[in-house]
Amino acid sequence: MMILCDALLSLYVVLLKFAVSKNLSPMLSEDFISLQPTFYALALLTWCSGGKSNVYKSKTSFWSQAALNFSSTSYSNKIFFWGHLPHDQMQPKVMWHLLRRYMASRLYSLRMGGYLFSGSQAPHLSPALMKALGQKCPNLKRLCLHVADLSMMPITSLPCTLRTLELHSCEISMAWLLKEQDPTVLPLLECIVLDRVPAFRDEHLQGLTRFRALRSLVLGGTYRVTETGLDAGLQELSYLQRLEVLGCTLSADSTLLAISRHLRDIRKIRLTVRGLSASGLSLIEGMPALESLCLLGPLITPEMPSASEIVSSCLAMPKLRVLELQGLGWEGQEAERILCKGLPHCVVIVRACLKESMDWWM
Repeated sequence: MMILCDALLSLYVVLLKFAVSKNLSPMLSEDFISLQPTFYALALLTWCSGGKSNVYKSKTSFWSQAALNFSSTSYSNKIFFWGHLPHDQMQPKVMWHLLRRYMASRLYSLRMGGYLFSGSQAPHLSPALMKALGQKCPNLKRLCLHVADLSMMPITSLPCTLRTLELHSCEISMAWLLKEQDPTVLPLLECIVLDRVPAFRDEHLQGLTRFRALRSLVLGGTYRVTETGLDAGLQELSYLQRLEVLGCTLSADSTLLAISRHLRDIRKIRLTVRGLSASGLSLIEGMPALESLCLLGPLITPEMPSASEIVSSCLAMPKLRVLELQGLGWEGQEAERILCKGLPHCVVIVRACLKESMDWWM
């Protein structure tokens, strides 16, 4: 098994070196790789089930995607799990095998999926595995967990070196992010993404204040967060520089009101336009540090400000350099022309809503 895996890895390295030299670089998107690698290596990992060696090449396969960046002075290594294996076949021992054999001190970013929708008998990501990950990979900075049941895993199990933590369609325990928890947990955490985490509520939002290094917060579909809770939470998170509120039950006006009250140093705002009005948008006029504003559709609010009203508000934002409107149906319309002409100092992006992949590894 080990010989086969190593042989496959070597073969892919050779093939992909050739691909990159011919500008045929494989499917490593900017979402995964922010560096400009000299070459990529895609490692096809094998796994054992029932004593048999299996290599899957279809969509229901388990892949490991590795990207290596070499320069004259330094190098970095990323491994991403971007494939899918049937949950009734994928066992925790596979993850332990990867951890022991392939993950080391050069691992900076890891994306992995769990078994949340696979029934009560499905295996769970264990605290022991997370602790081992932190010990084996002391330079791990970014961890993305998808469809994982973390209700039995204490937050103290996560690697303490993390700077970015993303939770997508995950279950967490009520005690995960409460104020009473150990304030020394994740001392370096700068960014947290909470995307469709149903247990997340007002108390959790206020509990984020213990992450003193936190500068970026993304709330996506966190329907238990109330307008009162958001206002109280942002009051204690006044040091945030980036906030995204997407697909929540909160109105855009109430979100902008809370931002204008408490986040004077905010640099990037991204939110859905549900409940957005011209008066609500005017609340962030004069924000001294705001550099990027993104408004996302679909356009379902009759109070939505016109293109001219958006221009008027943006002109009152002294440092605004990027305005993005997504999914409003304005692309190629008169509204786009008004925005581009009225904001010559800004990069104006008007485009359709991007289709969201249902595959967590994309």
